[in-house]
Amino acid sequence: MSAMPVLERRVRMGLADEDWDQVDAITTSADIVAFTAPESPRPVIRVEGDEAAFSRAETRSTWFRATAAELVDLLHLFPNWDSYGAKPVDQRNIGAALELLIRIMQDDTPAPSVVPTTTGGVQLEWHLQGIDLEVEVTSPGRLHAFCERLDSGVSWEHDLATDLAPLVDELSKLSRATRSQTD
Repeated sequence: MSAMPVLERRVRMGLADEDWDQVDAITTSADIVAFTAPESPRPVIRVEGDEAAFSRAETRSTWFRATAAELVDLLHLFPNWDSYGAKPVDQRNIGAALELLIRIMQDDTPAPSVVPTTTGGVQLEWHLQGIDLEVEVTSPGRLHAFCERLDSGVSWEHDLATDLAPLVDELSKLSRATRSQTD
């Protein structure tokens, strides 16, 4: 993943105001935080003060808006948010999780649950159609996935630093299973 989340200070990012959709979000920073997509110099989420906005180009997918809003909400977590010494979620891990999703998700892929980890990471989870799939983002370059298929008993674990194929394959199966359930 080449693009990393960036922190910009009051700098126009190349998108006009009409290219952004406002959403409800609260942050504690007065800075602009812009999360970029792979191979794109333009951000897909901009957080400024107490507002968050998404690039319209990315809001076409059914999973994107809700998942991105959940990721932005993780910016609110403070040190010791679990009362056991948890670290706040690192904004770089939020950006890496968003970049991963943009890279691997299809328009009809079910949205993951977004869960903070106590070490400052992000976990993305799908528990649908007899498939348990979890991806932990512990740093922008460190991704770990676990999958268990309850119907067949097959399970696997992979570090995803260089090969996203197992994850993409499993999400494709999940999308097909979900689609056939609704047809």
